[in-house]
Amino acid sequence: NLIDGWVGSGKFPSDGLTFAKSKTEKAKSRLDYVFLSKDIFISLDEISLLAGPTFGEKRFSDHFGIHFKMNTGMLRDNDSR
Repeated sequence: NLIDGWVGSGKFPSDGLTFAKSKTEKAKSRLDYVFLSKDIFISLDEISLLAGPTFGEKRFSDHFGIHFKMNTGMLRDNDSR
């Protein structure tokens, strides 16, 4: 019962490709995911990809990170009510 954070936030799976194995980046895959329960998914504010560091025009990694921001104010401890 988990939600894919990328697709659940209305983004196309092909826009969330996290691996590119060539200079032209023709070989791409979606390797990384953020899965959230329904209770936690409602607090997801933002999800995006982060490119790794570069040296000149060359990237150090063929991998993109997934950045996500949560609105933790929406999460409540049920015992504190």
